[in-house]
Amino acid sequence: MLKRVVAAIAVLAALLAGGAARAGEDLAIEAFSGQFVGTGIAENEQSESLALTLRDLDVRITPEDGGFALSWTTVLRPAGGSGVKRKAGAIYFVPTDQAGVFRAAIDMDPLAGLPFVWARIRGETLTVHSLLVNNEGSYEIQTYDRTLTGDGMDLKFTRVRDGPPMRTVTGKLARVGD
Repeated sequence: MLKRVVAAIAVLAALLAGGAARAGEDLAIEAFSGQFVGTGIAENEQSESLALTLRDLDVRITPEDGGFALSWTTVLRPAGGSGVKRKAGAIYFVPTDQAGVFRAAIDMDPLAGLPFVWARIRGETLTVHSLLVNNEGSYEIQTYDRTLTGDGMDLKFTRVRDGPPMRTVTGKLARVGD
């Protein structure tokens, strides 16, 4: 009973916060528009030396012509503070014939070493998948779930190689601009 009350309060809070989709309704890409910054914690299933790392996250989503541009910067801060790394990227998505589904604007061939990237919106979550195939034919899929909240978004990143998860990152980002 308590779980139902807590769930009902959470749904009500999301609706009052604005931008929430009604049950069964997917948001438009415009709802995700803006710049979001925050922090995350990475858990690495494969390596003790990188078991937990902090990440500074910066994401910008800009709707354009029915699609959207997505750019990001991640600063990796390993435990102990040494070896700080910065990664940045950008990709443009165009709509497909399927509602709420987008593909990368440029053709990418995973068998040629280029990732195949697509996105979809389900409810309040924008998910981006990136499929890579290495020279031995093994696959890796990276999934970024960006779920809108009342003041920003929650991020969940998962990296899977040939089945088992290798890394997960969870984070909270605040909307800081349009």
